[in-house]
Amino acid sequence: MVSTRFFLIMTKKLFINHKTFWSGTILLFLLYIPFFFFGENSIIIGFDNVDCDLIYKHLLKQSKHLFCLNPSHEIPIIFSEFKSTYIHSTFNFNNLFYFFFPTFWAYILNSFFARLIGYVGVYLLLKVQFKLNNKVIILLLSLMYALMPFYSIYGISIMGLPLLYTAFCQLAKSKSLLSSLGIILFYTSYSHFFLVGPFVIIFFGSLFLMKSNRNKNYFYGLTILVLGFLIFNSLFLYQYFFGVVSHRIEFNSIINSSNFVVSSAFYQFLRNFLFGIEHFSYFFIGPLIVLFVLTRNNPLKSKNFLAIIGFSLVTVIYERYLPQISFTPTRFTLLFPLLILLSYVKILKQSSISLRWVSAILIAQIIININNDTEVGGNIKRLVGFKSEAYFEFLNKCLIDPFNNNIKDNKWPYQQIASLGFFGADKQIRKRVLGQEEIYFDLFYSKSSFDKIKSYIPKNAKTINIGFHPSISHFNGVSSLDSYQVYYPLVYKKKFRKIIQPELKKNKNLEQYFDYWGNRVYSFSNELFDTCKFDCTRSREAENKIKSLDFNMNYFGKMGGTHVVSAVEILNFKDLDLVFLAKIDDPKSRYIFYLYQFIENKHNNILN
Repeated sequence: MVSTRFFLIMTKKLFINHKTFWSGTILLFLLYIPFFFFGENSIIIGFDNVDCDLIYKHLLKQSKHLFCLNPSHEIPIIFSEFKSTYIHSTFNFNNLFYFFFPTFWAYILNSFFARLIGYVGVYLLLKVQFKLNNKVIILLLSLMYALMPFYSIYGISIMGLPLLYTAFCQLAKSKSLLSSLGIILFYTSYSHFFLVGPFVIIFFGSLFLMKSNRNKNYFYGLTILVLGFLIFNSLFLYQYFFGVVSHRIEFNSIINSSNFVVSSAFYQFLRNFLFGIEHFSYFFIGPLIVLFVLTRNNPLKSKNFLAIIGFSLVTVIYERYLPQISFTPTRFTLLFPLLILLSYVKILKQSSISLRWVSAILIAQIIININNDTEVGGNIKRLVGFKSEAYFEFLNKCLIDPFNNNIKDNKWPYQQIASLGFFGADKQIRKRVLGQEEIYFDLFYSKSSFDKIKSYIPKNAKTINIGFHPSISHFNGVSSLDSYQVYYPLVYKKKFRKIIQPELKKNKNLEQYFDYWGNRVYSFSNELFDTCKFDCTRSREAENKIKSLDFNMNYFGKMGGTHVVSAVEILNFKDLDLVFLAKIDDPKSRYIFYLYQFIENKHNNILN
C-alpha cells in the first residue's frame, strides 16, 4: 500500500515537473491510435518499403535469421542460394520488434519508438545544448521534427540525428562521457549504415575540425561511431568487400544531352532544396524561409542554410553528370532535417520575434509534416472521414482537373509549378491529393488470394511474378526466381536476364533500367513497362492485358521455374508453354491474379 502510494506520488511529480514533455509524448501516442483502429488495413508507405526493406525483415523473421551469425545461412524463398548476409545487417535494434511481434505490429511499434526518439532527442538538444527556456517553443520544435514524414524501416537513421548531435556536443564540452558514448553506440545499432552511415561519419568528422570540438572525448565519440557501424554491420561489410561479385558493379548512369538542360537542372535543384529527398524524408523548408524573412535574417549568412544549398547542388550534379556509385552523395540531403532544425534554433536564439508568429510558423510546419506523411497523416485523415465524395467531387471540378489539364497541355506556369514536386512524383496534383497511390498493408500482401494460389501449386514451386511485386509472393511463403534486392550476386543477374532478354530487347529504356541498375530483378513486360509497370492493381487490370509476352521459357525451366503468377491476363500464354490454372479475384486483395503452370517443351532453344 505504501509502495503504491509512493509510486503514484513520484509519477505525479514527474508529470507535473515535466508536463510539457509528457504532453508531447501523449500527443504522439494519440496520433498512432488510427493504426490500432484499422489494424492491418492501415495505410503504409509503398515504394521501397513493402516491396523491399519491410519484406527483408519479414523473411529474416520467418527463416529465424534475425540475429544470424552464420554467413552461410540461406533464405531459400528468394532466388537460389540467397544468403541472409546479402540483406543489410541482421544485427539491428529494430529487429527486436520483429522478433517479439507479428510483422505489421513490429513495423508500427518501431515507427512509434523511432518518432519518440526523435522527439526526445530534439527536446534534450534544446534544453541541454541550446538552453532554450520557452516550453511552448521547445514542444513545437520537438513535435515538428518527430512528425516529419520518414521511412521508419530504417530505424533512427534520421530521427536519431538530434540525439546524436547532442551527444557529440556534450563530448565537445567534455561532459557526460559514458552516456554520450552510449547514445552514439545505440545510434549505430539502430540506423541503416548504407543509408546514412558514411555521411553521418563525414558530417561529425568535419565538425571535429573546429577548434572548439578538438578534444580526446570528441575523438572517442568518432571512434565509437565508426567502430559501432563496423561491428553491427560486420557480416554484410565482409560480404560486400570480400564476398561474391555484386550486381552493383554494373551500376551506371545514362547521361544524354537532355541531362544538361539548365532549366530542368534548376527545377531539380529547387525540388531538392525545398523538400530534400522525398523518398526517405520529406521536410518542406518553406516555413523556415518565412521565419528568415520575418526576422530579417540573411539565410546566406547561416552555415546550416548554406549546407542545405550546397548539398542540393551536389545532388543535381551527381545525378545528372556523374557515374552512379554505391555510396551516392545525394544522401547528404538526409541531413536536411537536422540542418533545418538547427537553423530554426539559431534564428530563435539571435532574433527577438513575437511568440505568436513563431508558434504560428511551427504549427504550420507541423501541419504540413502530418499532411505529407503517408502513414500517420494518411490514417488520421482516413479516420476522421477526410475523404468525403462530395468534397472531392468539388475539388476535382474546381482545382484538380483544370490543373492537370494545363499540365498536360504544357501551359506556363502550371508545368513549372508541378516540376517543383508539390504534387507528387508524377508532377500532377491528383496522386498527392486523392491518394491514389495509397497502399494498405493487408490488401497489398493479399494473404487470402495467395492462400488460394497455394492450393494450386506444390510447396516446392518456383514462380515468376508479372505486374506486381515479388515481395507479395515472398510474404506468403511462395518461392520465386524474381525479387527486389539491393545486393545479390552478379552471376544471378546474368542468369535471370536470359529469361527476360526478349522483352528487354523490345524497349531500350527497360533494357537500360535493368542493365544499368538491376535492383529490381523482375519479370518485366515491355507492354506493361509504359503503363502500370509492376503495380497493375485491380483498378487497372481491365485496361492492361499482355498480348505478346516473349520470355525464354526454356531457360525459365532450366532455372527451376514451375509457375507464372500475373496481375494481368497473358493472352498468348499457350505460346509460352503455359497452362492456365485459375483466376483469383478476391476483394481483400489489391490485385487480381492469373495463375499459369509451365509445361516444359524440349524443342525450345536456350538463348546463350
